Amino acid sequence: MKHSQYKESCLDKEGSKDWKDWHWQLKNAIRGISELNDVLSTFTTLRAASSPLVEEIAKEEFSFKVTPHMILALKHALTQEKEGVWEAFLRSFVPLEDENARLENGDGLDCIGENLPEANPVPAVSTFYKDRALFRITSMCAAYCRYCFRRRMIGDGEGAWNEEEIRKGIEYIRDHPKFHEVILSGGDPLILSDERLAHLIQALKEVQHVRRLRIDTKVLTMLPQRITENLVKLLRNNQPFYLIGHFTHPSELTEDTRDACRRLADAGVPLRAHTPLLRGINDDEKVLVNLMEDLVDCRVQPYYLIQFIPTKWTEHFRVPIARGRELAKHLQKTCGGLANPTYIVYLPGASGKVPVTDQYLLRREREGYLFENHQGRQIMYSEPSEPASKIRQIKSHG
Repeated sequence: MKHSQYKESCLDKEGSKDWKDWHWQLKNAIRGISELNDVLSTFTTLRAASSPLVEEIAKEEFSFKVTPHMILALKHALTQEKEGVWEAFLRSFVPLEDENARLENGDGLDCIGENLPEANPVPAVSTFYKDRALFRITSMCAAYCRYCFRRRMIGDGEGAWNEEEIRKGIEYIRDHPKFHEVILSGGDPLILSDERLAHLIQALKEVQHVRRLRIDTKVLTMLPQRITENLVKLLRNNQPFYLIGHFTHPSELTEDTRDACRRLADAGVPLRAHTPLLRGINDDEKVLVNLMEDLVDCRVQPYYLIQFIPTKWTEHFRVPIARGRELAKHLQKTCGGLANPTYIVYLPGASGKVPVTDQYLLRREREGYLFENHQGRQIMYSEPSEPASKIRQIKSHG
């Protein structure tokens, strides 16, 4: 059976027992550009650009993977002629040839200092702040976003669950009473089984000084089938437990996603949203307003609008801070307080994140913006004075 016939039958399974099974969704994920185009041919004339180099990047450099759920979301959005949906999908998930040109060596891949000794005491734990620990418990995700700033450590394979790193992480958190909050991250923590999550949550809940847990996840939009009755019960029974979803575009809020949010909210699990600000995806007033208002309707409170995190492979996603401030101001003028996220920037050198406000942004300099972090240190956030596209053009003709 050809790919197109096989995958078409996958899309036709919407609403079936198979479709609702998150394991089935992962098993039937699309993992190649040519395979994606086979699927697209069943409902649209649009195609993703492909080449031997793009296919190689998708297989060797950084995995390409999207779930049947996300493909069906694209199909429905295109049918409804929603503006910008195709471009947002392509830029979010399909690799470009110029990604490869930026990966000649590994220098500068850790763009916020997660691996610096002072911030990375054990392999799976980062400690930018005095009272919080970020615990990377898996390297896998339900799908792989091209703008991911952690792609140096993300992908399918042996890193799905590292027993030794998990043990060391729990021990480190247990031995340091300053940590009141633990953020479960990755990869995507909810790619793990309920059994492994329960084991980890129980171990952390037994640490007396840990007051709350939270999970950062993309599955609400990429794999809402993962929000099973058993998972909801697990989170409900371990309060206070916060779930921070990753949302970039209004088209991601499918009926299945809305239902997953509803069931979590009904169970008393507080929901928040992270939204990375991305060129060609959501750097638009209308898109952002619609996204934030829709999130509030789903009982998901917009939490952070995240400024571009510089990496070699994601320069084409950069939205200048000046433009980001315009968009944040528009949200403040247009939306109610519940729909207003805090516009923040991650600073390099394990310096943490700060709001992009006059309290922290000191001045614009030639090489970027000078911020003061929470410890009072002055940190430069690099931003080219020319648009990234123009810089690439100048270099290519140099």
